[in-house]
Amino acid sequence: MTVASQRFRGKKWITEIGSKLVELEEGLTEYIAGPAFVRNHWGTNRQDGTIEIEYGFPVSNSAGNSGFDCSQFEGGTVLSIMHKGSANEIDTTRNKLVDFVGRNKLLLSECYEREILFDFGENKPSTTIEIQFQLLPWLEQFSEGLDRELGSVLRNSVLEGLEAFHPQSGATARTQWVSSAISRLDDVTDESQKHDILTECGHRFPEERLRKPRAAYERTKDIDEVLVAMAEDPWFGKPHREENTIYSTKGPINPEGYENATSNLEKKCNYCFCGVVRESLMNPDIDISPTYCYCGAGWYRGIWERITGKPVKVEILESILNGDNVCSFAIHLFQ
Repeated sequence: MTVASQRFRGKKWITEIGSKLVELEEGLTEYIAGPAFVRNHWGTNRQDGTIEIEYGFPVSNSAGNSGFDCSQFEGGTVLSIMHKGSANEIDTTRNKLVDFVGRNKLLLSECYEREILFDFGENKPSTTIEIQFQLLPWLEQFSEGLDRELGSVLRNSVLEGLEAFHPQSGATARTQWVSSAISRLDDVTDESQKHDILTECGHRFPEERLRKPRAAYERTKDIDEVLVAMAEDPWFGKPHREENTIYSTKGPINPEGYENATSNLEKKCNYCFCGVVRESLMNPDIDISPTYCYCGAGWYRGIWERITGKPVKVEILESILNGDNVCSFAIHLFQ
């Protein structure tokens, strides 16, 4: 879908978006092809509580030839919920979707949400809003990797029973299927194949946060300068270099819960970012192979390949599924 949009930095779009959308709408009138939207880029958050907020309209393809800055919205599967009423009460509706995602241990794509404003107008706040969370296309990426590395016959074997991975199957059924699928993967792959399949499946680091370290690399071709740029942003953690290898340890998803945990299990559940892993930790009948943590390793593969434009290999040094209390990785550059 082609869209024309602009961005600003703020805390809540509700109090700031009206006049901005009206101004944009006036310049786009003949090209608008659908209702207004807002996209909150959570991956751009700062310590002052602000994020980048994108707003705009879907437009006809001809808008790009008329001087407007247009881009493409990627396709994919979304979870959505309709909000009807005051826009100021949208958080109550959004929290229902957040709760569904948490209970079902669903994997969301990137770090943003999209809201469709169906009855936006100059003198009327929007009262019908569709809140959309885009799902991470984990199964699609897993399937593509299997096909690429193993071929269709083995792909179909590994994916046996994949209907259990449906968003409404429930967290336990989804986690059990992942456990079985990774076990079947282990039976037919070597370590390199496991790496290449699963590191393509993970979340992608927010593009906006890669700009400074990528610019440092493009300017200097010096990895140490990249690390200096990364040190300015807590999202990167505290990576360090030894010769041609970068070492990085993930921080906990819930630092306070991790520090105050009274058991090893509680500590691990407050550490791991992956809902599937957390579900397995809470269910003694589900045992997931540590191979699955190559998915988390893909976070670092994506960072360094997108910064340098060169392939890297990520080695898992420690992981929750291996019985460790942290997840640490070695990123081998330019292999």
